Amino acid sequence: MIEITDAKPNDIALIAALLCDEDVKEMSCTRRVGDVVRLVSDTMESEYCKVVTDAGLPIMAFGAKRFPFDPGFAFVWGFKTDLGWRAGRSVTKHIKRTMIPALRASGVSRAACLVHRENGTSCRWLSHLGFAPKATPGVGSPHRDLILYFWDDVDAA
Repeated sequence: MIEITDAKPNDIALIAALLCDEDVKEMSCTRRVGDVVRLVSDTMESEYCKVVTDAGLPIMAFGAKRFPFDPGFAFVWGFKTDLGWRAGRSVTKHIKRTMIPALRASGVSRAACLVHRENGTSCRWLSHLGFAPKATPGVGSPHRDLILYFWDDVDAA
């Protein structure tokens, strides 16, 4: 049974230690993937931070962190284990019914997410949620494989 709950550091650590290949590839563009302690710390700093479990096993984490220089703008993120695909439908419903209204109520009206260009599933999912590809940051750098997806109308999702 899929459940979505507030994140706990131990759940985040387990997911981070068992990342699926797509997320390892994506995250390695911006951080040292093996640094689980740092990923847990960064994740838990998010204003919105959830964990998805399947029969009690943590399989996915997702959330949003407000940019300090613009409180109306948030960076949204998510990562999963190889079993994380099981959470797709539940997470989509949660984002539309709960997360978006909560972010909107807190003053967030725009969001961004970095996705590896080869992660077609995430690219399609973000498009379904109302995000659009806007830029390829860092052309010629380690970030060249990332696409910035941007969402500037919270009501669109």
